[in-house]
Amino acid sequence: MKALKAIKGIKYFFKVLMIAAVACFVLFCCVKIVKGLIMRQPVARIFNYATVTIADGAGSMWDEAHPETSLKPGDTILIQKKKDGYYLGEVITVSNGTGLVTHRIVEVTAEGYKTKGDNPQNSVDPGVVTNDMVQGKMVKGPLSGFESFILSTWGFLTIALALTAIYFLIVVIEGRLKERYA
Repeated sequence: MKALKAIKGIKYFFKVLMIAAVACFVLFCCVKIVKGLIMRQPVARIFNYATVTIADGAGSMWDEAHPETSLKPGDTILIQKKKDGYYLGEVITVSNGTGLVTHRIVEVTAEGYKTKGDNPQNSVDPGVVTNDMVQGKMVKGPLSGFESFILSTWGFLTIALALTAIYFLIVVIEGRLKERYA
């Protein structure tokens, strides 16, 4: 009888987790659809955070002076949009009209920011980056494969499906225990 009561508690816990995961997945997908397809925003943010993948052919952002923020094509980073501006040395992702570029701020001016890739072969980017062009600063990166997957649409879906499977497994176990103790 104690086992049946414990299973009911576990079932309730996983039911709540499953509903929360499905709700987060639906919210995540709706935000991506609305911001990406309808509003044509280059980055779909949730709570001011977004993930960005460094494009192939973008070159490496490896720098001996900044090994903790060095990036390669295919790396995924977590960015955060700030309202109060950005500072010298921060790595920012910028929408340049044709796509996204992730570079380091090398100069802060009254008009905006001068940026440059960390690759020593890069020169300072032409023009000035304004706050409205900045999609966010890198707060974590490169993300591991697991972190990148979990923050993706497929990761959310996998979590929701796994919780659903666990919930139904618990329902089956509960049914068997009821048969045994009935």
